[in-house]
Amino acid sequence: MCNIMLHYATEKDMDYFEYFRFLLKNPDKIEKCPQLKELTGYCWSNLLAEHPQLAPYCDFAKITGHDLRYLLEPQGQFADKCDLSTIPAGDWWRIFLKQPQLAEFCPAWDFRLDEWADLLQAQPQF
Repeated sequence: MCNIMLHYATEKDMDYFEYFRFLLKNPDKIEKCPQLKELTGYCWSNLLAEHPQLAPYCDFAKITGHDLRYLLEPQGQFADKCDLSTIPAGDWWRIFLKQPQLAEFCPAWDFRLDEWADLLQAQPQF
């Protein structure tokens, strides 16, 4: 068990963020987590970035906005499970640094000059 459990009488005494931290270190315990429905998009994006095998437990509808960047940068394979229209325009170029295959989903390419420079350095095909 994770050290976090030492501070609580039972697992039920933990709040959702403490479960998130617990699951980051103990992904094999996910089936014992009674608070999965309370995990936020932030929690899920970070959990899946580290432990993509947890995807069957995830409510992908919770992962929106900036949280999608944190998921898709390391784990682009989840793009088809997410509402990509919620990704802020300024996050797309960062996603493309590691996941250029997602370019077809970008609604606008109006990046700043410095963003273009970073993107072209990493992905010259753009």
